[in-house]
Amino acid sequence: MRVVENLQGSGRVTNLAGIDYRAEYCLEILQQDWVVRSQDQEEGQIVPGLKTILGQVEPALFLGEEGLLELEDGRKLRFFFKNSRGEIGFMGFAH
Repeated sequence: MRVVENLQGSGRVTNLAGIDYRAEYCLEILQQDWVVRSQDQEEGQIVPGLKTILGQVEPALFLGEEGLLELEDGRKLRFFFKNSRGEIGFMGFAH
């Protein structure tokens, strides 16, 4: 996996119950690349694979519940807190 983007800043977290608060985040967007080649090729073509996000959002106020983090650049991602240290499980980007 390779790091395609580092994200650090302040954002807004909202959970399904509507609790809304400011939070700090430090995240990495990682992508798995695949090399695709036919049997007669020595060099293959790199094909981008799935992306995931790892990192922390603090404070972690609702463990195990789904939340929405709005980043400084306006993107929104769905996640859940894995633990009280703020590590997240990425669930996808919100549209």
